[in-house]
Amino acid sequence: TRITYEGASIADVQLDHFTSGAGGTALVGGTGQWVLKVDNDQIGDRRVNQGPEQNSALNNAWTVAKKPYFRAEFSLSVNDSRTRVFLGFRTTLAGAGVNEAVPAVPGAEMHGGLLWNGTSWLVSTGDGATSSTGTLTTSPTVAARNVVEVYVTSGVSVEIWLNGVLVATKTTSVPGSGTMEWQELLDVPAGGGAADDSFLTLGEVILQEEVP
Repeated sequence: TRITYEGASIADVQLDHFTSGAGGTALVGGTGQWVLKVDNDQIGDRRVNQGPEQNSALNNAWTVAKKPYFRAEFSLSVNDSRTRVFLGFRTTLAGAGVNEAVPAVPGAEMHGGLLWNGTSWLVSTGDGATSSTGTLTTSPTVAARNVVEVYVTSGVSVEIWLNGVLVATKTTSVPGSGTMEWQELLDVPAGGGAADDSFLTLGEVILQEEVP
């Protein structure tokens, strides 16, 4: 049995957006959509992620042992070498303050998701001590609607499905225990070059985990 959470990205109180650095915006893009924009020559990030529990509410993180599942609709306007994108589960959603920079390349922190590293689209995993990336059999289509699904099986594998097709299975540096939260992030770590923009359009988010 699995429990499902479903949100339309602008209507659910569990969603929030954050910014860091100069340039760019995070704006409502019409019914059910966010649009994250960065200036490719300016260091900074724009992100939509799960908000923390508040007012003594119960923990709303996703338990690794319960095989969490993340599905999101997205479109990236251009595969620019200066930008980074992360879509999936991770443990670090913000810096010391909610509007401080978060790297889109997660490193060894516990995570599993789809990553654009400035060169290639990859599956990226981390178990809290080590990290690993792997190639996809098919990459997302630029400037078009894509649907990514991330399946995490505790200590076993992270699967990436793209538009209904399995494109990667990673079995190293897989999260084994604890909890993670979800994030959609567009980042410019270094900037420089021409003063142009990248846009990450985000649609519906669906999440699941197993229940006893």
